[in-house]
Amino acid sequence: LHANFLTSIEPDFKIVEGATEFRIVKTAVNRTTDEKGNFSVLGEAEIKAMGFKESDLKALLLTIALRDNPDKVFKDLNISYSGVKSNFTKGELRFSLKAEGVLTEDFNPGDFKNGILGKKVKEAESIILSIKGISSAKVSLWPRWLSRLPKRVERVEIKVD
Repeated sequence: LHANFLTSIEPDFKIVEGATEFRIVKTAVNRTTDEKGNFSVLGEAEIKAMGFKESDLKALLLTIALRDNPDKVFKDLNISYSGVKSNFTKGELRFSLKAEGVLTEDFNPGDFKNGILGKKVKEAESIILSIKGISSAKVSLWPRWLSRLPKRVERVEIKVD
């Protein structure tokens, strides 16, 4: 029952371990038995849970990180929660968290491709090297005698290491 409840919640809504409360409200035993001696028990239960949108928490963490690192984005952000304390009477949820991830330059390959279409090789390399955080770049053309990049976006391939 508890697992069924948690799987019915939208994926971005985070309920951390320890932020649920389950209690049996009412039980009724039917003392009448069948020919095999079986009887039935009916129960009523209540489950409460507190949670939050994890995307909102990630946005807050990015905002904090951007104070010292403007124009960055998180790559592979992992969050773990501990010390969970929930108070359903007060509607409070407290916990500690550990966030691990990589802040990297905000790079959109599609936008970049459009910016280098039809450029000469040296000009394209110069544009690439002007991106903050890039230490080396190589532009390869085929056939080799070409001096400009293609003008059609589907003919440009970008590999980032």
